[in-house]
Amino acid sequence: MTNRVALDTNIKKTIPQLTRTRGVIELIDDTSGSKNGKLVKALEEKREIIVVTVQTFKYALQGIATLDALKDANFAVIIDEAHQGQGGSDSQGVSAALMFASSGKAVDLNREDYASDEEFAEARTRLIQESHLMPTNVSFMAFTATPKAETKTLFGTPSGRFDDSDREIMTSFHLYPMRQAIEEGYILDVLKGYMPYKTAYKIASEHKKDALVDPKKAFSEIAKWQSLQPTNVMEKVEFIIEHFMKNVAHLLDGHAKAMVVTSSRPNVVRYKYAIDAYIKAHPEYDRDKVADALKFYVPGEPLVAFSGKVNGTQAIVDEDKYLEDNPFAMIRRDYDYTEVNMNELGHKTIEDAFEDQGNRFLIVCDKFQVGFNQPKLCAMYIDKYIANDIEIVQTYSRLNRTYHNKEEVFIVDFVNDPDTVVAAFKKYDNGAEMCKAQDPDIVYDDKEALDEWGIYTLGDFEDYKAARVKEFIAVSKDEREASRTALYNAVAIPTNRWKEAMDAAVTEKRQWHDLVETSRANGDIETEKMAAAKLNESNEAIKHLLGFRKKLHHYHSAYSFISQAIAFEDPELEAFDGFAKLLGHRLRGGSSDDFDVSGLVMTELKLVRLTKPETPEEATPLRPMSKGGESRTPKEEWLSDILAAINEMFPGGDPLAAAIFLNGAADFVETSDMTLAQIKNPSNSKETVLAGGRIRQSAQKYAMTYKNEDYDAFADSTLSDSQSLARMASLLYDLVLEGKRISVEDLRRHILTES
Repeated sequence: MTNRVALDTNIKKTIPQLTRTRGVIELIDDTSGSKNGKLVKALEEKREIIVVTVQTFKYALQGIATLDALKDANFAVIIDEAHQGQGGSDSQGVSAALMFASSGKAVDLNREDYASDEEFAEARTRLIQESHLMPTNVSFMAFTATPKAETKTLFGTPSGRFDDSDREIMTSFHLYPMRQAIEEGYILDVLKGYMPYKTAYKIASEHKKDALVDPKKAFSEIAKWQSLQPTNVMEKVEFIIEHFMKNVAHLLDGHAKAMVVTSSRPNVVRYKYAIDAYIKAHPEYDRDKVADALKFYVPGEPLVAFSGKVNGTQAIVDEDKYLEDNPFAMIRRDYDYTEVNMNELGHKTIEDAFEDQGNRFLIVCDKFQVGFNQPKLCAMYIDKYIANDIEIVQTYSRLNRTYHNKEEVFIVDFVNDPDTVVAAFKKYDNGAEMCKAQDPDIVYDDKEALDEWGIYTLGDFEDYKAARVKEFIAVSKDEREASRTALYNAVAIPTNRWKEAMDAAVTEKRQWHDLVETSRANGDIETEKMAAAKLNESNEAIKHLLGFRKKLHHYHSAYSFISQAIAFEDPELEAFDGFAKLLGHRLRGGSSDDFDVSGLVMTELKLVRLTKPETPEEATPLRPMSKGGESRTPKEEWLSDILAAINEMFPGGDPLAAAIFLNGAADFVETSDMTLAQIKNPSNSKETVLAGGRIRQSAQKYAMTYKNEDYDAFADSTLSDSQSLARMASLLYDLVLEGKRISVEDLRRHILTES
């Protein structure tokens, strides 16, 4: 069982090789009939081995649960890439279907057996909650090279180790670590070919200083603008093709292949057009112009892989028109690009087409980064920020497959922090371990925090539960539709309460911002200070409201995951999960100002080769889901000061992520020769340099340019909180002056020691 079509396809190609006996293996696909119908039939016929995606069970639940043939049956469920998607409704569907089928319990209850609608609804809620638990008649065997703490909690075995709260820590039942596989020659060590690069940007802004925008929306627009810039794409394409021809093309007797990992679908389109144009502009790489013997040696047209479609207008930026030889002029504005019409492969899959000798390049966005098996893949060019350790290891590991005469690989990463990459591999090199057990009380903690937010009342929740009762007893189609409408309307009051508060806070923010600008222009210092304080209050109000929406999502995630491992036996938590999920759905897409990027101009881009950092001695442990003395050496004192500064700048934030964010900011400050000269000049005091404002400006540009989902809270503080910005500028001055960076591993150990 897997949760990805690509993984499912790979397994279906391999499993049939294990037996020639007909009727043993059933491959569940969507050819000639529905997948859920085929799954029910395969189970009814007691096929020994069934290969299927996890999503299929949810839709086959009713059919599986009522199969008399499965009474008292036991099952073994083998999960590939188990770190993915094991906490949601899809995986719960597997547990529920197999539990109901074996136990003979009714998948639904009879209303006539209960004295009232409310008793019936509560009984059904308890049944739903019970169905989340991993059933005793199923043995789950979960395989992954990159487990999460959630993976260990759900599928692990007791370790005999206990945390400070006397909860037993779970561990892997069996371990075959990456390092052992490398040493035994089953996979390659991809970090031997890792080449980190730093992309240094200088961006000039023609925008009015301190223009009022939503920082989160602003970064999103700037990041998208920056990644599409013609200078950005074309510089990297030149590097990629030249590097491939000089270092990769000859490998595996000319059969080596490369993958370009991009951050968006528009980027796939632009990379495709830019690579095609670069090849056409260089006859020595053009298959139409080289000798026959070299036709399959040169790159050729790249294949692309992405889901859905992207309109041509999304892949075009205004700056394209200034190019002398514009490779993007051929992009059609009125055309929806898909991987089908960009590849034109007929009935071939992308995997099969990429196997062909003539196809040497594959450009991807969010596809083939996990589970893709192409052993001739020898090079990867990464132009995408990768948000977490698991995705880093999984993406890079596409190159670790062995092949005849495959002795070296190349990974050129334009974006990601080298220390983060090396630490990610260290974490999983010898098998990651949990530092403490999962605390089930975070579900109650989240609910208590949400109750205290003041967005909904007990009456609102009771209205939702009343609507839920109507949904449970609905029989006819009209009744079911009416009950769903009632459920949606039941959260209307808290939805409006939140939106009205958000609209008011945004309006006040604009008003106080305008007053800050006006009073500053008029030299009215007292009014400016008062308005700035009120502006900060408005920002805090907005952050508070967004925090509520985020906490709703966290409750649903925590409950969905933990309810599989622990029997809560509390139907209120199950009912509240539905309430939180529906309310969160209605709150998505709140007020936000558009941010115009037309005033931004990229004035310089350069690629700088970085030194690959040493592998840290200790691996970072896995941390379970959460809600949030002695004399020291000079190093410990410095780390303590750093931690205090981080907590002051970013209260409540992850200090390790903050350290990465600050290291990047220090690197960004150093890209300005003028700022660097001011800092290094011994005749300039720290106060003089900080008063000049150049470090603050660099920090703000960095925050907008490099912000992403992992660091958005830090960037928000940098862009909207003047005190946080001032503290950050002071720290950046010290880091640049002393040529130091914050060691994430040292800081992590310091935090563990202090706690």
